Order: sequence, then C-alpha cells, then structure tokens
Amino acid sequence: MRTMKAPAPNSEFVRPAAVARRYDVTPRTVLNWIAAGVFPAVKRGKVTRIRMADAVAALEGKERTP
Repeated sequence: MRTMKAPAPNSEFVRPAAVARRYDVTPRTVLNWIAAGVFPAVKRGKVTRIRMADAVAALEGKERTP
C-alpha cells in the first residue's frame, strides 16, 4: 500500500467508507485501489485516511492540489 506521512488532523482526510459512498463501491474496493497505487493514503495502525482531493483527482481525472 502506498502511504504518506501522517498529517495533522484535517477534515479533508476521510475514511475509505466516505470515498466508497461517493463512488458507490465498497470500502474494500477503495482499499484495493490504494493497494494498487490509484491514490495515496495515510495509515497509522489500523486507521486509514484518504485525502478526498487525491481520490477525486485519480478517479475523475481532475488535477490534484498540492
């Protein structure tokens, strides 16, 4: 799984379930996308968070913001 350093708590980082709801897939599918390198995620122990902007950019072809 591709990961990045853990950021300070921020509302733009969401759980896999939030991305799954947006794209009408299961949270497991979102975790598979992360493992495949579709977009990065932050993982600490058992907790995984995704920057929603990264997911949108990867899945909808929009440019990522830094």
